Amino acid sequence: MSHTGQLATAQVAEVVTNVLVDTLNLPAADVVPDANLKEDLGLDSLDLLELLAAIEAHVGEPVDDADIGSIRTVGDAVTLIERLQDAVREDR
Repeated sequence: MSHTGQLATAQVAEVVTNVLVDTLNLPAADVVPDANLKEDLGLDSLDLLELLAAIEAHVGEPVDDADIGSIRTVGDAVTLIERLQDAVREDR
């Protein structure tokens, strides 16, 4: 589902949810914006790297490894993707 254009917030949230459900085998009902990735969903640092790699593949935007620390919740992941899309749009 690579997308070369900008994704709307709902689409970004759907991509993040799909990655968590499909790639990391999490129950969809648990993947809510305020769910803490480590405490609520049980992700470890390797899971976070897998999440970021999958998001890059789905969204088509690079994610800096330094951004891993800024992602604590599902909503944080959505916000990060939106910020990256804004940065790409400003560069054009």
